[in-house]
Amino acid sequence: MPRLIICLLFSIAICPATSPPPYSGQCGVMNRISSFGNEHPASQAAALGLLAQVAEGRVQHPPPELEVQVGLPPGELNRPDYSSYQVRACALRRIGDLHSVEARLYLRSLRPAMFVSDNPGYIWTAAQIALREALLSDLREDEKVSFLENVLTEEHDPLSDSGVSAWAVDRLCNRGSIQSLSVIRTSILRRNTLKDGTAEIGFCEARMQVLASSPDRVNALASALSVQNTVTNPMLTGWAINELFSLNLRRGDAELDRYAKEIEALPESQQDGWLAFRKSDIRRLLQGRRR
Repeated sequence: MPRLIICLLFSIAICPATSPPPYSGQCGVMNRISSFGNEHPASQAAALGLLAQVAEGRVQHPPPELEVQVGLPPGELNRPDYSSYQVRACALRRIGDLHSVEARLYLRSLRPAMFVSDNPGYIWTAAQIALREALLSDLREDEKVSFLENVLTEEHDPLSDSGVSAWAVDRLCNRGSIQSLSVIRTSILRRNTLKDGTAEIGFCEARMQVLASSPDRVNALASALSVQNTVTNPMLTGWAINELFSLNLRRGDAELDRYAKEIEALPESQQDGWLAFRKSDIRRLLQGRRR
């Protein structure tokens, strides 16, 4: 699977970023709709309806009353950029976040032929990941590793196989599931026998080592944030930044701020390359949180 698509689907920080990814604003709206539906059960059907319209590329003239029901201003979705395949994929992923039986039934009902666009494989992969993300969230913690390992060993349709397997690998690596390394390695090398496959395995093992450094996830992730790590292993620090931010904890944000200040304290001539990218990433993320 191309590296850009992996970045977009899984938010893995393997690419430098000086600005938000394409359609991040529109994908943020999809997130707001899903969150509003979960926080207001009476609006969950409206949230699913709007997200489904976006996902299927038929959102040109959504009923204004539906938008109001999910906390959006009337006419917000009546723009052509909500028809892009990236935003449609975001809508599908957010349907997977809805806490409703109807959302699961909707995802199970989807078929590849329903997604005709300039990148149907991307959208279909997002749909299959969303379904598995929803099923994963319904399980007990002690059932999740087995579920993810089964995803890596079962057969998938050719269109989504690589993306779904990459998603399951990413989840296992981010859980620090050391006992899953054998099935992870097999899956990665099946999809990528080149040098990139070995690098992907190494990245997974590095994440697991970080998470094994402390039973406290914030402390473990913070241990990866150092100037030396950013220079020698920028992918690892990018991942740690994203993971700390996703925890949405004051302690996590404080560690991000601490690391940005550590970079800023360096001589100006040393604040370049990956260090400049990571400092920019942190400041952008934290500023967005304060809005």
